Amino acid sequence: MSSSEQGSGFGRRSRRARWGLLLTTLALALALLGSAWAGYRGANNAVEGLERGQAEMLAGSARSGAFRAWQRDRRAESGDRPDDQRVAPSDMEIELAMDSVVTDQFEAGLRWVGFLDGDGAVLAGGGAALDAPFTVPSTRDSPVLVHEDGRVRAYFRPPGDGPTLALEFEPVIAREMVASARRSLVLAAIVAALLALAGVMLWRLSLRFEAAELQMQEQRRLSALGEMSAVLAHEIRNPLASLKGNAQLLVERMTADSNERRKVERIVDEATRLEALTSDLLDFAGAGPLHLQEVDPLELVESSAHEAAPEMAVAVNATEPLSLWPLEARRFRQALVNLIRNAAQASSDAEPAEVDVATDAHRLVITVRDHGSGLPVGQEDRIFDPFFTTRTTGTGLGLPVSKRIVELHGGALTAENAADGGAVFRIEIPRAG
Repeated sequence: MSSSEQGSGFGRRSRRARWGLLLTTLALALALLGSAWAGYRGANNAVEGLERGQAEMLAGSARSGAFRAWQRDRRAESGDRPDDQRVAPSDMEIELAMDSVVTDQFEAGLRWVGFLDGDGAVLAGGGAALDAPFTVPSTRDSPVLVHEDGRVRAYFRPPGDGPTLALEFEPVIAREMVASARRSLVLAAIVAALLALAGVMLWRLSLRFEAAELQMQEQRRLSALGEMSAVLAHEIRNPLASLKGNAQLLVERMTADSNERRKVERIVDEATRLEALTSDLLDFAGAGPLHLQEVDPLELVESSAHEAAPEMAVAVNATEPLSLWPLEARRFRQALVNLIRNAAQASSDAEPAEVDVATDAHRLVITVRDHGSGLPVGQEDRIFDPFFTTRTTGTGLGLPVSKRIVELHGGALTAENAADGGAVFRIEIPRAG
């Protein structure tokens, strides 16, 4: 059973929890962002109503100050008062009264207030207006709002033929509301981004945790399998050696080409195969400490190629110059022999197996490539599982043993299919320290 199959229950639970957590954080982020966006849109849609309300408020203040001064002037001119009380305010007094209104309402946004005749000429006013001319609207709907260079002009036409009250103000209420909604939107976007980032980080942490858990399960499984293999190999090896030795002696005493001799020779062959299996089991179980020495990697690869395929061509290529590398030569040669033997058996003399060796300051890289049919489709992840093999012969322990030896050196062994056919095995070992 592969590690993925063994940890399938844990993997399914972890995936469900991971998806649930990610979807929850994304839903919260979208809900927060949507709420802030709705508030921002609502604030923008309410701008005209806020400006109209601000205009009404400022108009009330203007009427209570400047308009009373204007009415006083009108009453004085029309003779509503006795002669001794006909003291019409001067233009300066009217201007001062309107300036006072602007001063009182300056923080509320008022910048100018005054009265206009039908042609838009200023009859009296206070404050500082923009240079653009005033245009009295034809409609008597009040107020009529006109935007001008960042300010709002509000026109209040009376029912009769009297002067038009005009205001010019900064829409501070609407601006503050929109600015507040914009700040809320930006803050919501930041929080939503942080939530999404937290969800992604938790997703990645969950993936790492799952991978670590599966790796621990695989290590426990391999450790138990290695201990069992070592016990079986030791128990089988001694009686097997006795069986093989006696069978070989029996072969020597039998008549050549006899039927009995062929049967005994088959016993010898099967004993030899079982002997190889016990050796592989012991190699797989062996995980003692390494005894590292500085080794020439090219020399080690060449000797391994000769041992793995003495009668077959293997192309060994090296990127010069190569550095000496800390390895345990005996074990590492075994890993190379397994890989090169498989590659040579899958290749031919016309297209021999290839081994590339390269080093730099930080790592040793050895690539073994064959020109065969490649890795079995759909089973690429299982080729390093103990006892897995697609051949009719073999123990299925060669690649697991090689992988374990490479990992004992702190490296990694990976495999993939080449684009133009064949399989590529890559060993990468970092320099210790």
